[in-house]
Amino acid sequence: EISTELAEEHRKALEAIDGLPEIYKETVVLRIFEDMSYAEISVITGDPIGRLRVRMCEALKRLRKILESE
Repeated sequence: EISTELAEEHRKALEAIDGLPEIYKETVVLRIFEDMSYAEISVITGDPIGRLRVRMCEALKRLRKILESE
């Protein structure tokens, strides 16, 4: 039962990430799923590290809001 609940939470989180605007989704995927540093992401995207940190913070706020409303 616990693994079923965990799988459901995982599914909800992935759906929430998929629902983010592309600019946020890219940052989340590269940072969390690809385990890249902000410096590495900066090279890929061409965005300054500070902007990436702000974008990640905003993405996490949006994800929390989405997941709390479910």
